[in-house]
Amino acid sequence: LSFIRKGQLIIDGVDDHAFPISNYFEKNITKVGVSTFSHFETVFQNTAKNHVPTELVSYFDYYLKEREDELNQRNVTKIKVVQNKLIRMQQDKKKVYLMKDIDLAFKKEFEAWNLKNDYSPNTILSNLKEIKILCNHARKKGLTINSEFEEIKTAHKKAISIYLNFDELEKIENIELKIQEQDIARDW
Repeated sequence: LSFIRKGQLIIDGVDDHAFPISNYFEKNITKVGVSTFSHFETVFQNTAKNHVPTELVSYFDYYLKEREDELNQRNVTKIKVVQNKLIRMQQDKKKVYLMKDIDLAFKKEFEAWNLKNDYSPNTILSNLKEIKILCNHARKKGLTINSEFEEIKTAHKKAISIYLNFDELEKIENIELKIQEQDIARDW
Protein backbone atom coordinates (compact mmCIF):
# COMPACT_ATOMS: atom_id res chain seq x y z
CA LEU A 1 0.00 0.00 0.00
CA SER A 2 1.52 3.29 -1.02
CA PHE A 3 -0.72 6.09 0.23
CA ILE A 4 -4.24 7.47 0.30
CA ARG A 5 -5.03 10.70 -1.57
CA LYS A 6 -8.41 12.35 -2.22
CA GLY A 7 -10.49 9.21 -1.89
CA GLN A 8 -8.11 6.99 -3.86
CA LEU A 9 -5.94 4.18 -2.68
CA ILE A 10 -2.70 4.31 -4.66
CA ILE A 11 -0.90 0.97 -5.00
CA ASP A 12 2.65 0.42 -6.24
CA GLY A 13 3.05 -1.75 -9.32
CA VAL A 14 -0.35 -1.23 -10.92
CA ASP A 15 0.73 0.83 -13.94
CA ASP A 16 0.07 4.05 -12.00
CA HIS A 17 -3.66 3.30 -11.89
CA ALA A 18 -5.58 4.27 -8.78
CA PHE A 19 -8.39 2.27 -7.21
CA PRO A 20 -11.12 4.55 -5.80
CA ILE A 21 -12.26 4.06 -2.23
CA SER A 22 -14.96 5.90 -0.34
CA ASN A 23 -14.30 9.32 1.10
CA TYR A 24 -15.70 7.94 4.32
CA PHE A 25 -12.81 5.49 4.59
CA GLU A 26 -10.30 8.30 4.02
CA LYS A 27 -11.92 10.68 6.53
CA ASN A 28 -12.49 8.05 9.16
CA ILE A 29 -9.36 5.97 8.76
CA THR A 30 -8.58 6.23 12.50
CA LYS A 31 -12.06 4.85 13.36
CA VAL A 32 -11.63 1.81 11.12
CA GLY A 33 -10.08 -1.13 12.92
CA VAL A 34 -6.56 -2.28 12.04
CA SER A 35 -7.91 -5.64 10.90
CA THR A 36 -10.30 -3.91 8.46
CA PHE A 37 -7.48 -1.77 7.10
CA SER A 38 -5.25 -4.86 6.77
CA HIS A 39 -8.04 -6.60 4.87
CA PHE A 40 -8.31 -3.69 2.42
CA GLU A 41 -4.53 -3.66 2.06
CA THR A 42 -4.45 -7.41 1.34
CA VAL A 43 -7.29 -7.17 -1.20
CA PHE A 44 -5.67 -4.29 -3.05
CA GLN A 45 -2.20 -5.85 -3.00
CA ASN A 46 -3.60 -9.08 -4.45
CA THR A 47 -5.36 -7.01 -7.12
CA ALA A 48 -2.05 -5.33 -7.93
CA LYS A 49 -0.21 -8.66 -8.19
CA ASN A 50 -2.87 -10.20 -10.43
CA HIS A 51 -3.44 -7.09 -12.52
CA VAL A 52 -3.18 -7.79 -16.25
CA PRO A 53 -2.51 -4.50 -18.06
CA THR A 54 -4.87 -3.53 -20.85
CA GLU A 55 -2.55 -0.95 -22.41
CA LEU A 56 -0.45 -2.37 -25.24
CA VAL A 57 2.87 -0.85 -24.17
CA SER A 58 2.37 -1.88 -20.52
CA TYR A 59 1.49 -5.40 -21.61
CA PHE A 60 4.99 -5.84 -23.05
CA ASP A 61 6.50 -5.58 -19.54
CA TYR A 62 3.87 -7.92 -18.14
CA TYR A 63 4.56 -10.44 -20.91
CA LEU A 64 8.33 -10.29 -20.34
CA LYS A 65 7.86 -10.82 -16.60
CA GLU A 66 5.45 -13.72 -17.18
CA ARG A 67 7.83 -15.46 -19.60
CA GLU A 68 11.21 -14.37 -18.20
CA ASP A 69 12.35 -17.98 -17.69
CA GLU A 70 11.30 -19.05 -21.19
CA LEU A 71 12.69 -16.25 -23.39
CA ASN A 72 16.30 -15.95 -24.47
CA GLN A 73 18.08 -12.58 -24.54
CA ARG A 74 17.63 -12.20 -28.29
CA ASN A 75 13.83 -12.53 -27.98
CA VAL A 76 13.73 -10.15 -25.02
CA THR A 77 15.68 -7.57 -27.01
CA LYS A 78 13.40 -7.98 -30.03
CA ILE A 79 10.31 -7.51 -27.84
CA LYS A 80 11.75 -4.40 -26.17
CA VAL A 81 12.60 -2.90 -29.58
CA VAL A 82 8.96 -3.27 -30.64
CA GLN A 83 7.81 -1.83 -27.31
CA ASN A 84 10.07 1.22 -27.70
CA LYS A 85 8.84 1.70 -31.25
CA LEU A 86 5.23 1.67 -29.98
CA ILE A 87 6.12 4.20 -27.29
CA ARG A 88 7.47 6.55 -29.97
CA MET A 89 4.41 5.93 -32.16
CA GLN A 90 2.06 6.73 -29.27
CA GLN A 91 3.98 9.94 -28.56
CA ASP A 92 3.83 10.99 -32.21
CA LYS A 93 0.13 10.22 -32.51
CA LYS A 94 -0.71 11.42 -28.97
CA LYS A 95 -2.71 8.25 -28.50
CA VAL A 96 -2.57 5.29 -26.11
CA TYR A 97 -3.30 1.91 -27.67
CA LEU A 98 -5.12 -0.73 -25.69
CA MET A 99 -4.85 -4.45 -26.27
CA LYS A 100 -8.42 -4.43 -27.60
CA ASP A 101 -7.38 -1.81 -30.22
CA ILE A 102 -5.23 -4.27 -32.17
CA ASP A 103 -7.18 -4.71 -35.38
CA LEU A 104 -6.80 -4.08 -39.10
CA ALA A 105 -7.06 -0.30 -38.59
CA PHE A 106 -4.18 -0.49 -36.07
CA LYS A 107 -2.17 -2.50 -38.59
CA LYS A 108 -2.64 0.23 -41.20
CA GLU A 109 -1.66 2.95 -38.70
CA PHE A 110 1.37 0.95 -37.58
CA GLU A 111 2.51 0.30 -41.14
CA ALA A 112 2.02 3.95 -42.17
CA TRP A 113 3.94 5.24 -39.14
CA ASN A 114 6.80 2.78 -39.72
CA LEU A 115 7.05 3.53 -43.44
CA LYS A 116 7.07 7.26 -42.64
CA ASN A 117 10.01 6.54 -40.31
CA ASP A 118 11.88 4.57 -43.01
CA TYR A 119 11.42 1.06 -41.64
CA SER A 120 11.43 -1.76 -44.19
CA PRO A 121 8.25 -3.75 -44.89
CA ASN A 122 9.86 -6.93 -43.51
CA THR A 123 10.78 -5.18 -40.26
CA ILE A 124 7.21 -3.92 -39.95
CA LEU A 125 5.82 -7.42 -40.53
CA SER A 126 8.21 -8.88 -37.98
CA ASN A 127 7.06 -6.28 -35.42
CA LEU A 128 3.41 -7.08 -36.15
CA LYS A 129 4.19 -10.76 -35.56
CA GLU A 130 5.50 -9.89 -32.07
CA ILE A 131 2.36 -7.85 -31.36
CA LYS A 132 0.18 -10.79 -32.45
CA ILE A 133 2.08 -13.08 -30.07
CA LEU A 134 1.29 -10.67 -27.24
CA CYS A 135 -2.39 -10.56 -28.28
CA ASN A 136 -2.60 -14.36 -28.15
CA HIS A 137 -0.97 -14.32 -24.70
CA ALA A 138 -3.37 -11.60 -23.50
CA ARG A 139 -6.38 -13.55 -24.74
CA LYS A 140 -5.18 -16.59 -22.77
CA LYS A 141 -4.94 -14.31 -19.70
CA GLY A 142 -8.59 -13.33 -20.12
CA LEU A 143 -8.28 -9.91 -21.75
CA THR A 144 -10.78 -8.85 -24.37
CA ILE A 145 -8.96 -8.86 -27.70
CA ASN A 146 -10.42 -7.65 -31.00
CA SER A 147 -11.10 -10.66 -33.21
CA GLU A 148 -9.68 -8.77 -36.21
CA PHE A 149 -6.15 -9.20 -34.85
CA GLU A 150 -6.22 -12.75 -36.22
CA GLU A 151 -6.66 -11.33 -39.73
CA ILE A 152 -3.39 -9.42 -39.53
CA LYS A 153 -1.10 -11.19 -41.98
CA THR A 154 2.64 -11.31 -41.31
CA ALA A 155 4.10 -13.03 -44.38
CA HIS A 156 7.50 -11.62 -45.30
CA LYS A 157 8.16 -10.20 -48.72
CA LYS A 158 11.15 -11.36 -50.68
CA ALA A 159 13.97 -8.90 -50.18
CA ILE A 160 16.11 -7.89 -53.12
CA SER A 161 19.70 -9.09 -52.74
CA ILE A 162 22.25 -6.82 -54.35
CA TYR A 163 25.73 -8.17 -54.80
CA LEU A 164 28.73 -7.70 -57.07
CA ASN A 165 30.11 -10.34 -59.38
CA PHE A 166 33.87 -11.07 -59.64
CA ASP A 167 34.39 -8.77 -62.65
CA GLU A 168 32.84 -5.83 -60.82
CA LEU A 169 34.90 -6.54 -57.70
CA GLU A 170 38.09 -6.67 -59.79
CA LYS A 171 37.26 -3.31 -61.45
CA ILE A 172 36.80 -1.71 -58.02
CA GLU A 173 40.07 -3.19 -56.81
CA ASN A 174 42.05 -1.91 -59.84
CA ILE A 175 40.60 1.59 -60.13
CA GLU A 176 42.93 4.49 -59.31
CA LEU A 177 41.38 6.62 -56.57
CA LYS A 178 42.77 10.05 -55.73
CA ILE A 179 40.74 10.67 -52.58
CA GLN A 180 41.97 8.79 -49.50
CA GLU A 181 38.46 8.28 -48.06
CA GLN A 182 37.39 6.49 -51.25
CA ASP A 183 40.47 4.27 -51.08
CA ILE A 184 39.62 3.36 -47.48
CA ALA A 185 35.97 2.71 -48.41
CA ARG A 186 37.04 0.42 -51.24
CA ASP A 187 38.72 -1.90 -48.72
CA TRP A 188 35.40 -2.56 -47.07
